[in-house]
Amino acid sequence: MKRLIHVILFILSIIIVILAALTILFVVNKKDGYVTKVFGYTSFLNTGNSMLPDIKQGDLLIFHEQDEYKEDDIISYINDENIIVTHRIVDVSDEGYTTKGDSNNFIDGYLVKKTDIYGKLIFKTDIVPKIIEYRFYGYGILAFIGIVLFLSRAKDVR
Repeated sequence: MKRLIHVILFILSIIIVILAALTILFVVNKKDGYVTKVFGYTSFLNTGNSMLPDIKQGDLLIFHEQDEYKEDDIISYINDENIIVTHRIVDVSDEGYTTKGDSNNFIDGYLVKKTDIYGKLIFKTDIVPKIIEYRFYGYGILAFIGIVLFLSRAKDVR
């Protein structure tokens, strides 16, 4: 039983480190157009509503750089106002990519160049942001610390 508790505490510690690293990555990302990339992958927490209903505010989005992008790909790019945008490609031409938010009634006025693109959407979830929000807002962190402390003090009673 004691060994099981140590394994659980070890796993919880790893989860805390991973969540802390993700949180730091999210804080660094999007600041002044600077984006962290690891092996061509980058991630963002979505902040807008232009891609509803598929992508909601707070969703964790993971992108990967591609050699080519095609119509209907969801991409993340930096526009001419130095704002990071996530929209769908609606047209491809020699000059660049035309994009549009799924819930917008208009096509974006900015022609996206390949050099402006951070990557194609390969994964999205709302679970990680909910965990981070729960841990840092409300009593989730206190409950988590209490459980870890309780388990670390638990004795193997027979």
